[in-house]
Amino acid sequence: MTIWERLGLPPTTDMKAIKRAYARQLKVYHPEDDPAGYQALREAFDAAVGYAKKGAPLETAHNDEDWVNAEMETETEPPRETDLVLLKTRLMNPERDPEDNSNREEELVLPRIRLMNPEAYPEPNSNQEPELVLPKIRLMEMPPVAETDPAEANLRAVAEWIDRAAALYDDFPARISVMKWEELLHSETVWNLDTAPVVSAQLLSLLQTRRYLPTEVWQILEKSFGWLRIMEASDEYDPDLHADSFLLFYQRQLQSGFRFDSLLRTENVEIDRFLELRDLGHQALVMDHIPQAEQYLQSAYALFADDPDLLRLLGECCFRKNYYKKALDYFNRLIEIMPDEIDGYWYRAKLLHYKRDYAPLLEECKSILARWPDHEQARLLMAHAFLALGKKAEGISLVQRMAEVRHPASGTQSIPNRTKWRRFVNRKIVTGFVLALTAHLLLIGLLISSWNTANARIPISVKDLQAPNLISEQRYVELPNLDLKKLEVGEYVLNEQRVFEYKPYAFLRFDQYGDPERYIYLGEISGMPIIFLSETPLELAKEKRKTPLRGYLYPSNPELGLAVAQSLQWESLYSSDDAIGRLAAYSRSLNNLDAKAAAAEELAPSELAPFVETYFEVRGPIVETPYNRQFVFQLGILVFLGILGVYKTVFEYIRIRRIR
Repeated sequence: MTIWERLGLPPTTDMKAIKRAYARQLKVYHPEDDPAGYQALREAFDAAVGYAKKGAPLETAHNDEDWVNAEMETETEPPRETDLVLLKTRLMNPERDPEDNSNREEELVLPRIRLMNPEAYPEPNSNQEPELVLPKIRLMEMPPVAETDPAEANLRAVAEWIDRAAALYDDFPARISVMKWEELLHSETVWNLDTAPVVSAQLLSLLQTRRYLPTEVWQILEKSFGWLRIMEASDEYDPDLHADSFLLFYQRQLQSGFRFDSLLRTENVEIDRFLELRDLGHQALVMDHIPQAEQYLQSAYALFADDPDLLRLLGECCFRKNYYKKALDYFNRLIEIMPDEIDGYWYRAKLLHYKRDYAPLLEECKSILARWPDHEQARLLMAHAFLALGKKAEGISLVQRMAEVRHPASGTQSIPNRTKWRRFVNRKIVTGFVLALTAHLLLIGLLISSWNTANARIPISVKDLQAPNLISEQRYVELPNLDLKKLEVGEYVLNEQRVFEYKPYAFLRFDQYGDPERYIYLGEISGMPIIFLSETPLELAKEKRKTPLRGYLYPSNPELGLAVAQSLQWESLYSSDDAIGRLAAYSRSLNNLDAKAAAAEELAPSELAPFVETYFEVRGPIVETPYNRQFVFQLGILVFLGILGVYKTVFEYIRIRRIR
């Protein structure tokens, strides 16, 4: 792989582009996840920077080997200042023994001097002493010492900072320390405008694999980097596209409030595995997946049994499964571990209230209020226990004292004197009533609509074609059983258009017309002729017909009437025993313009009139049956919503009556 392929960049000398490509590839070749890939990326970056600085031709930067060769060819050591001094000394002292090696390290290898063409030298003058001409030596400037690249320094600082964050996470006592994370976030690398985006991205990537931190730490990180807004705006973390999106986990951790300090007492426990099982159990419990929640929580309990949050979750799980004794055991253990906190006592009081053990509930509430006198929910449970035990005066007095504390200016009239009906109207009752009413109205509309649809599928028996509403309303009708006459005309599809054609003519041109789409028959009802169209052949004799003629009446059109009348006129030719006459019948077309014009002239209006009024299409009902899966689904939803609304209304009404 070439250095440019490693960087994901076309060959360039743009230093900014090289640095941006390197920062982008760091997300792919993370030092923790892929050390070898990171090392190769670093070498490719250094090589690309070298090319950009030296201005090397891009066509030589194809691979790493070419880069090394180019580096060796282009690197030449400039003359040192000491070399120039030795050169001057040699020229001034020619008698010095060249074989003297005492100061060998100070000797200078003279550069080759290109001599001029001998012809260019002038003739020697014997009277003139030869003059020694020294070649001009161009002194080379020493290259400035290369300063450290700021981009490289920033990247090294980011890598070191990420290593510190990983080490902080791996040290569990330090991991749960808010002060330690604040010290880490106060680093200059975090607040540097050039390194802050890289730090944010790499730390977010790191914490997706090391994800179990206290809520306080997550909130500090969110305040520093604003990851919630970044992930909500990115498709990479969209929960609809990625079922295991880190965004959902991050949102839960910002509000969970689980404890971590109890794990400081553990020894030889896989802490991250325990935290993972506890989180999965809590999530399943929130989704009301009780068996799955119990499995996760029991697995966490096997690792460490004295975590307060785990005991609370296990107690709630057993409470939902109606395992009251087991739930009480978990809450009692919670009280043993944390005797100075109210959680265990309060959960135990709620369990007694749900079991309707009002005498123990009363004692439990008194115990809670003795230690936490401002706990209003315990006072309400205590008042409820008084009312359930028949001590109505004590219960009402307790509620009035609570109202006086909350509204001291109202004095003894702390409970408003409302009318009786207004006492039973609150948000839950109104919501349940509206839900029940809406569901019942929609249910009635669904039943009426399905009833009308079902009626539209029931045929109406017709004995007279003079009723105009049968055609205008498109009603499904049933005609009396009658004899039919098959006509030598059919409806075909020709060039994506429906046409009526004489069957003998279409038969000889089967490759163009094919089989008829609909067959045409002629019948008579109450002395009035009527045309029948059917997609399947019909029995002509009424005695052989097993099913009645059912379908729809439509107003006919002149083309259909003309085709039927012309077919009846040509019928004698087709039924003739004369071969020449039958051959003439096979050559006649109803769609020939000349034949149409001739037929229109030959047929009298009285002969054509009976066939242009109505025709009957034999078919099943157009309307589909309303009793399908969709109807059953809608019916079930509306019935469920109606029952739910009634239940919520009645349940809230009964609850208010008990309190009143």
